[in-house]
Amino acid sequence: MFFDYGRGDKGQTVRDIQQALNTTQAASLKIDGIYGPKTEAEIEKVKCCGKSFISATPEVFEKIGLEQIAIADISDHQYKVDFEKLRDQGVKGVIIKASEGFDWKTKNIERFKQAKEAGLLVGAYHFGRPDLHQEGEAPYIERDNFNEVVERSGIDLDFLPVYDFEKGDKNKDEWSVHYCVEWHCEHDGDVPAIIYTAEWALDLLAGKQRDKLLETGSVLWFADYTRNTGKRYPTDSINPWQEWSLWQHTAKHFTDAVLDRNGKPSKIDMNWTHRGRLSQLLARSCKP
Repeated sequence: MFFDYGRGDKGQTVRDIQQALNTTQAASLKIDGIYGPKTEAEIEKVKCCGKSFISATPEVFEKIGLEQIAIADISDHQYKVDFEKLRDQGVKGVIIKASEGFDWKTKNIERFKQAKEAGLLVGAYHFGRPDLHQEGEAPYIERDNFNEVVERSGIDLDFLPVYDFEKGDKNKDEWSVHYCVEWHCEHDGDVPAIIYTAEWALDLLAGKQRDKLLETGSVLWFADYTRNTGKRYPTDSINPWQEWSLWQHTAKHFTDAVLDRNGKPSKIDMNWTHRGRLSQLLARSCKP
């Protein structure tokens, strides 16, 4: 759930580390997103519990104001969830599948309150189905379905609403993108939301229309499992976004806080961000 960053790592999170070192440690690093000898030397100056490190460990992240944050996402596929145990294992938030298409709704509406009562940050996501509906009003019907579940949850969500962009017609990329944009525009005023997607979905379903996704003003929750090959950062192929705010790094996080129908520990999706990015994901009323 938590990572060390060190020599050879690169990308957005390294840029965040460099900026934090300049701000909190009076370093004068070039913000180039490359963890080289100069970044390593500045990390070594950061003392945590009387120790020094050459890698940006979770302790170093916290010391420079970038506490690492684990966020799980849950659906009805997870049979039993102990949110207090998830919290005790270091998870700070959970995003729960609320709805899909025109009329599917979670059968576990009580989970929203349970997660909130456990002290977790709570969000909800909708799985869009532009592949099933071609009617002009379809995105609004889907948004109404999502809104109904959120209202029934009985809580105020901490995270912005989420649209899961994984379904569509590869031959109708304009419709898939339009669907997503209109679903978001149905939200209150100019408040942004979150789009969950992956590189394959952007390539297959958005195609040349992908720039229009920025019309939603949404922040990016990006799925990239290349950490499994040893890389500790998502791909930079997130066009049209310049930055991601939440990274889904695995779909195989095993935990005894989530059980299958046989009472055995189950696997869940696990996501990563840090304190410096968290505010991008939060509803306006939850921001510090």
